[in-house]
Amino acid sequence: MSKEPTRTFPPGTVIFREGDEPDYIYVLMAGQVEISSKRDESRIVLTHLVPHQLFGELALLDSSPRSATATTVHGCTVMAMTRQQFFQKLDALDPFTRYWILYLADRLKDLSRRAYGL
Repeated sequence: MSKEPTRTFPPGTVIFREGDEPDYIYVLMAGQVEISSKRDESRIVLTHLVPHQLFGELALLDSSPRSATATTVHGCTVMAMTRQQFFQKLDALDPFTRYWILYLADRLKDLSRRAYGL
């Protein structure tokens, strides 16, 4: 993934907001990112990401709006990949691996919806 550009964000930067249209998938290279969501006007922290974790991939897979907000906790560096770059990488995989990744993404989205009671 070395051809993808890296971006650096200062602490407290919102990388994307819940409800935004997806544009990139991100790999956290350094720092920490908080993933949160609003439920009944309350902000709920879902997780804290550490280096080498991906985020923003689920909305990119099915072109759905972002289901959460990603905010930098400390300054961080991310690798950003466009939808086209992401799907080129998926298309280059053997059919079984591609199916497995898409299946796991669907399962994760289903479990997330169930956890939120949607």
